[in-house]
Order: sequence, then structure tokens, then C-alpha cells
Amino acid sequence: MDHLTTFESFLGVLKHGSFAAWAREKGISQPAVSQQIAALEAHYGKTLINRSRGGASATRAGEILAHHARSVLGQHKMLSDELTALENETAGEFRLSVSQFMAQSEVGHDIQSLCSEHPELDLILRVEDRVVDVVGEGYDMALRIGAPGNTSGVMRKIAEIESHLVAAPSFLDKYGRPECPEGLKPLPFIRYREVHGQNIVPLKRGDEVLNVSMREGMVVDSPPLYQSAALRGFGVARMPANACNEAVAAGQLERLLPAYSLPPKPVFVVYPHRDALNATGRLLIETICRSLEQVDHVTLMPDFRPSKAA
Repeated sequence: MDHLTTFESFLGVLKHGSFAAWAREKGISQPAVSQQIAALEAHYGKTLINRSRGGASATRAGEILAHHARSVLGQHKMLSDELTALENETAGEFRLSVSQFMAQSEVGHDIQSLCSEHPELDLILRVEDRVVDVVGEGYDMALRIGAPGNTSGVMRKIAEIESHLVAAPSFLDKYGRPECPEGLKPLPFIRYREVHGQNIVPLKRGDEVLNVSMREGMVVDSPPLYQSAALRGFGVARMPANACNEAVAAGQLERLLPAYSLPPKPVFVVYPHRDALNATGRLLIETICRSLEQVDHVTLMPDFRPSKAA
């Protein structure tokens, strides 16, 4: 039995919740997939998949096998990548998850440019803001702004981004301009994604730190829509300084409570484990750091300044 192929089919069936859907994706017959799973169950002497009208799901034994199968396939991919790297250091498949804001910035453009500079690199770039399990989902790396959430893998902070509270003049003409943190509480706060507690704004002045709970307002999950909502006067927004300073200078937005500062937003790279960074991963981190270095109001962590990024 070819364990690698069978493990791939097993995980594919669980991913789709269907034998037929996985068979269509791989271009093979459903009976062939069923035979692979049956052989796997016979080998381990356990029922691995619950089969019902609602679809295919893992049994407890199947969950255990899925965990180890992902690890085995991940290790095999690393082996293949390292052998490929003997011929060309920056080559092979690399799966990267990037947040929307990063993908739409110069960082995203510079990442894409690597493909033309390194034609042997097969970059699979997914743009998404959800918490990604780099180990369980087979990613080589994820790039995130803010807390990356409860995800497996190694998390390293590479930079911090300054952010400001802003609102449109039309909004402030209607609701009033807050003169102290308490004045923020009745104002609707535009949230980026439905994240619990995101309407709590931490403000700092000297040694004084205040957590202000604002009124929940509109929720959007796209950076351009978030900026548009602020510009159109739908509420107060917390925006990266480099994304709002031009609008502030043009009078389209106003900065609120400039005597107070907001904690910077951290930028993280996440990868499966400490030994998982191949030449492509190191090159990507270096590229990301060089790009971030050119952005105003972004501070790179000492270990990730271009001369040290690794």
C-alpha cells in the first residue's frame, strides 16, 4: 500500500466530507477512493471514517490518524523541497497565507515579484484574514497583522505598525468631537471582521492606560471597504497610520485624541516548526522585511532588519 497516496486521499475525503468530491478533484473513480480508505482501515484494524447521508467524517481513530497523516505528508513535502533545493535553492511549491491588508500593499506586490525572479518557485498565495493552522492545513507560512490567534506552529513578530483613531469631518459634525477618552464611548466604532472585544480601544498617555469600550457599529471584512466606511462617515475607525495619513492631510479624515497613543499592531510570520524554514521561506521573510522597511510608521524588530532577517 502506498501510504502517502492513501493518506492524501484519507485527508481529502475528510476535507470535502465526501468520497465523490475528492474523487472528482483527483480525477479518479469513487470506487478507487473507497478502496484506498478500505485498505487503510484494514491495515490499522480500525474504522476511520463515519459514512452517513450527511457526509464523511472522522471517527476518534480517524482523528488520530489525520493528525499524524498531516505530519507525515508535511515531512515528505519538506524532504522533496530540500532535495529540489540542491539544484535550485529557491524552487518547488510554497504555500503562503497572507492577510488582505498585506496582500493589497507593496508587500503583496513584492511577494508576487519573486515568482518572476525565481521561475522555479511555485508559489501558492492565499489571501485570507481567518486564523490559519499552518500545520493542520499544510501551509509553509502565514503573514498576519494583529494577534494570530490560537494556531499551531512557530510565531515570530517581525514588525509593528502604528495606528490612529480617525473619523470623517461629516461624522464628527453630527456626533461631536470627543475631547477625552470618555467622549468615545457613545460613538459607533467600525469593526474589521467580527472579532469579540474588537470595540475595546486601548489608549495611552504617559503612564496612564485606558481601555475604552465603544458602541459597536458597522462590521466589514475588506480593507478598501473599511477605509470607505470611515471616509463616508459611518463611524470611528482604527487605521494603520500609513493608510490614513494622506486622507487626514487632505481633510477627508480627522485624527481623534492625538494626545493619546494606541498600541502598535504587531506583524507576525507563522510557520510549522523551527526547522521548517527552507531557502524559499528565508527569502520570503527577507523580502517582506525589506518591503516593510520602506513603509512609514512601521518599525521592524531588531532581528528582522534586512541585514539580519532570516
